[in-house]
Amino acid sequence: RVMSAELLQAWVNDDVGLSRPVLSFEEDLANGFLLAELLHRHRILPKLEGFSDKQSVAAKMDNFRRLQPALVDLGVRFDSRLANAMITKRAGVALNLVYQLKLAIDSARSA
Repeated sequence: RVMSAELLQAWVNDDVGLSRPVLSFEEDLANGFLLAELLHRHRILPKLEGFSDKQSVAAKMDNFRRLQPALVDLGVRFDSRLANAMITKRAGVALNLVYQLKLAIDSARSA
């Protein structure tokens, strides 16, 4: 069962409630900061210290490097190729990652 982009957007914006709305998954999640916030809101990341909401390649790579262990712990496949696809805003990659996160978070909650 695949969830629509609209439903995922409603989940991120209305249910999770990040520091700014997600209007475009590719654009808004490209630096990894809002993903860190999402994981923090679900108590998967204990703190947001060290994550930066900047657009430099170095900041983006550092954010994804910090996110990787938490994503892998959730059972979400994440590696440097996927990080690069997020940073370069490859179509569909961010949406799919958010879908995988939602499934993993819902699964952890019901366990």
